[in-house]
This record gives sequence, C-alpha cells and structure tokens, in this order.
Amino acid sequence: MPPQATTLTHLGTEVWVECEGVPLPVYGVETTGTKATCWIASQAGKSFSVHFKPINENLRGEYCGDVYVDGTFINGSWFDARDVNYTLKLSHALVGRVQRKLYFSALKTSDDEQAVKDNKILSSLGDITLTITRVRVGPEEFIGDEWDVPSHLDGDQFTVDEREKKLGGHHVTLGAPEVSHTRLKTVYFEGTPLTTFEFKYRPKEILQAQDIIPMERAPAPPLQVQPLPKRRRDSSAPNAADPPKKRREVELEGEPADGDPEALRARIRALEAELAVHRGDEAKVKVEQIHASRFFTAGQVIDLTDD
Repeated sequence: MPPQATTLTHLGTEVWVECEGVPLPVYGVETTGTKATCWIASQAGKSFSVHFKPINENLRGEYCGDVYVDGTFINGSWFDARDVNYTLKLSHALVGRVQRKLYFSALKTSDDEQAVKDNKILSSLGDITLTITRVRVGPEEFIGDEWDVPSHLDGDQFTVDEREKKLGGHHVTLGAPEVSHTRLKTVYFEGTPLTTFEFKYRPKEILQAQDIIPMERAPAPPLQVQPLPKRRRDSSAPNAADPPKKRREVELEGEPADGDPEALRARIRALEAELAVHRGDEAKVKVEQIHASRFFTAGQVIDLTDD
C-alpha cells in the first residue's frame, strides 16, 4: 500500500504542515477552482509549522504567502516565483519585535457564563489557511507590526461553552514571547489571492470517528501451526530396521522313531501348537496325545486322517 500523501499541490505551489518536524498526512483532499482543502490530525501540546514552495518553472513575478490560524493572520513571507523549489517556513506569529511559536492545544470547555459563545470566533477554530497573492516588493524595511493577540490564541484565557464540544477539541495557541530580529520588506498587494490552501485540523480520534482517517487495525497474530502427533508404531508390525529374528528351534521330548507315521503326526501337531503360541494367536490349540502302535504288518494301509 503506498504511503499517505503529506502535501497539497495546486496552481504551481506545494504546501504542507509539519508537527514537531514531521510532515502530517493529508486526508480527504479536494480542489475547487483556486482552492485546495484537506484534513490533518492535530496533536495537542505539540508545535507545528507551515511550509510552502513554488514548483512551476514557467511562473514569473513576486508573490506573498500569508498564514492564518483559526481566522487570524499570524505571519507572511514573500518569494520570487523563479526560485523554484525554494521552501519557506512559518512557525511563529510575529507580533512587533517578538515572535511566538505555534502550538496545537486542547480546547477548554466550561458551563461558566464567561465561556465564549461567539459563533464568529467558534466557527473559525480548527483551520489553518495559506493564501498566495501577487505582490510588488518595495525597498522599505521594518521590524513588524504590533497587533493585539485575540483571546482564542491565548491558551490560558480561552474557554468555550461545554455545549460546543462538536467543535473538535483542539485550537491553536501561541507560545512564550521571544525576541525577534527579523526585518521585513514592505509589499504591495496586487489583487486578491490567486490560490488558497486550507488545512482543517482535528484530533485523530475524531477524524477516525468521522471516517476521514481509516481506523487502524491491529495486525493479525501469526498462524501457529501445530505439528501433527507422531503415530505410535505397532509393535507387532514388521520393521525393516529390525534385525531378523532367529528361527526358534523346537525340541520335543520323546523323539519319534524314524518311519513311525503316528509319531510323526503327533510331532506335526505339537509344532503347529508351538507356532500358534509364537505368533500370539489367542486361539487355544488342543493337542491330543496319540498312542501309536509300533507294530505293522507288511502291506498294511495306514489311515492318517482324524477320527
């Protein structure tokens, strides 16, 4: 499965958001006219930054990328379109001579009467927007404009009514002030934004619940193949590896005299009985003792069948 895309590309500009230096995957990407939108998973307590670069080699002129978070402009930077693949990064809100880092934060809710209920403010939460506008850069330089930070960018003061949980649970706050030595160029905007990129952020769990981000499934455990039990070898079955058994010699008491048919018959019966015992035959063999006469007359016919 191919990796999830992490950038929006539209009309000659590529844009992405990084959280703690890691590009965030984009979901539900849509482009309509000059606007591109997507969803990203925000992580409360972590800083983020917006990155963009021109990628159209045929584009000429000077442009400005302005970043808005939760409906408020926080910083911008101009660039020459001929600087293809030159990346610009905005990670702080510039307020006069100080800069403040951008953070995702958990939204505080309360049933207090002082909780914010202003729909104009609430409707702007959960949104990071970058606009690209054609500009003319002037020679003048300045430090930065002073502006009042709105309450919804101040994590210690901003609280919304608990009935507004549907907002998504996160908003953007500004970090501690740091001294800024950035010098800015004066730019003169020529018309309205040519392109707008909108990153709508929510906690990952909410995006999964809304089927915007696929649910992560735990990998199936590896199949355990049980070895088949070994069959016990029948001790009575012959085995080629077994050494051949020596033939058992049978000795009979009272060896019959040579030429005595009745005695030979008795010996045969005894040998058969012994053989049955040797083969483990459960059937009992009855051995009858035969009293044979040792006296015969010449020409006498001997009947060897049983009575």
